[in-house]
Amino acid sequence: MKYTKKISFFILVLVLFSKTAFSQDKFFASVSMGKVFPLGQFASNNLESKNSGFSKDGFTLSVDGDYQLHRRWAASLRLNLMNTTFNEESVIQLLKNEMSNFTKATDSVQFDISYWLWISPMVGVKYNYPIIINKLYVEAGIFTGVNFVQIPDQNVYFNDKEKERTVFSKNMGETDVTFPITANIAFRYRLNKRMQLKINSEYFSTRTAFDHKTFYRMNKGTEAVELNGYHVNVPIKTMNITLGLVYNL
Repeated sequence: MKYTKKISFFILVLVLFSKTAFSQDKFFASVSMGKVFPLGQFASNNLESKNSGFSKDGFTLSVDGDYQLHRRWAASLRLNLMNTTFNEESVIQLLKNEMSNFTKATDSVQFDISYWLWISPMVGVKYNYPIIINKLYVEAGIFTGVNFVQIPDQNVYFNDKEKERTVFSKNMGETDVTFPITANIAFRYRLNKRMQLKINSEYFSTRTAFDHKTFYRMNKGTEAVELNGYHVNVPIKTMNITLGLVYNL
């Protein structure tokens, strides 16, 4: 729900930006969606590294609002949402390793594994150049801003009946605020006076950090007793391929 509110607010800003700040023939709005391909350590399944992201492919959605400063240059606002899933087999093995000192092979444990999700409101500039005048353009852009990363669930629980306690191993926290940078190259094909088709390739980079802790609570108590823990620092790097529409307001 909190991410839906952020998306709705930013889209409202884009609408106000177009209606009140600039003349219509200079403002462009676009929506693009497509595939996310994780890169480097973000895609790594190395169980020994505290930088592995265990990420598989995912989905991205971008909403842009551009104001033409010049026939070649535009100032741009962007709201970008990305979501990728985990390689669950690797994450489950990681969590089993964390619990190996507190469980036996015959013990039954419960896993809670979610996904990567982040939202980035950004500002940037775009440069376009005509390949075929009034028909086909190439566009390059660079952006930065703020990134809100939802700390993913990588959790395991074990009810230790013998010692009358529940042992947890889990990521701590809810949201990490980071600073992203993204660069893109796109081709825009003019369909009519108001509408263009855009094919876009984009590199995205940021990083997130959080703690993973193993602790227990007695079944008749509320105090958490920490057993061990470590700090995770994951570089989030992706290559995104999207298809979208650009509309001249």
